[in-house]
Amino acid sequence: MKRIAKKIHLWIGVFSGIIIIILGISGCFYAYKSDLEKLIYPKKYYLDSIGRTKIPITQLKTKLERDYNLKGKLTRIIVHRSDSMPYSFIASEIDKKACHYWAYQKMYYGFYVNPYTAEVVCIEDKNDFFKLVLAVHRRLLLGERIGTNVVGICTVLFFINLIIGVFIWLPRRFKLKFIIKKLKFNKFLKFNRFVYELHTIMGVVFLVPLLIISLTGIVWFGKGFVKKIPPKDSKTIIEIKEKSNIYEDLITYSTRNYDYKKLRFSLPKQGKSTSQLMIYPNSFTLYDFTKLNIDISSGKITKFQVYKDKSVVDKLLGMNYDLHTNLLLSRFGQFLVFVSGLIALVLVVSGFCFSTFFKERNN
Repeated sequence: MKRIAKKIHLWIGVFSGIIIIILGISGCFYAYKSDLEKLIYPKKYYLDSIGRTKIPITQLKTKLERDYNLKGKLTRIIVHRSDSMPYSFIASEIDKKACHYWAYQKMYYGFYVNPYTAEVVCIEDKNDFFKLVLAVHRRLLLGERIGTNVVGICTVLFFINLIIGVFIWLPRRFKLKFIIKKLKFNKFLKFNRFVYELHTIMGVVFLVPLLIISLTGIVWFGKGFVKKIPPKDSKTIIEIKEKSNIYEDLITYSTRNYDYKKLRFSLPKQGKSTSQLMIYPNSFTLYDFTKLNIDISSGKITKFQVYKDKSVVDKLLGMNYDLHTNLLLSRFGQFLVFVSGLIALVLVVSGFCFSTFFKERNN
């Protein structure tokens, strides 16, 4: 049985190995995106000057659309509770039928604006380093149809291979002392044996985080096939008195009722009047947000959804991103995800070296 499992384990590694290496390296970079950006692009996170009064978001939005010819192209606005951080205005347009990244991401601009002076302190586009890293990680710089499917299938194969690898590794006598013995590097090893033990021990030690990361990647791939249970809506309806100040009124409402870290406004699509406000209470996790649907034409909040009102399916799907990026373990989880990306690289390379250049005489 294990002989067959070894053959399957080998060939799955051959077919998916290169993709797993790419996903592991890009995942390592993206795990510390915010930390690296604070060093490389500090103006995205910190303002040089802070005034007394903030300019209304509607005025900032109008000025951006006029200065950069973005009428109707802005899709998101991000506001932080901290007064020392800029507002973010995102303009994005994609073509899901395109076959490569630069055609898929038809347009992307991120404008970081000082809300006290209306000065654009930083601009990023679709060629920004971390935008490219994310595009590699999600779609291999390919389009939605090809790239997403290739990444998804290889992630499924990697998940299966982890389980097969543990089955091969398990000692015949399932006792604790035998398991502990197999988790130790033997002294005075020849290089080929060291590569073999590196492959098996690292795979077992990091099995749980690797399974979680790959499984959440599979869920991300399969979200389009999952029929979500419609969420419950609270009965609360809030009326905005002045539609010209709708964003400021919503910020005031959020400040009074929530201990939030970040607000994200999704702007209405062309021909529609419904906007969304996502209220995030934490800066490190995103799953426990509150969502409000706002009718811009009437100034009313028509839908009000809090985390506790979600169905079990929506709660689990909502946690998927945080599990994938930090295992819901804050900084330690972030570090574990970073190391796990390196371990995935080690597993593929060591498995390839052992199966190609060395012959295992004994099991």
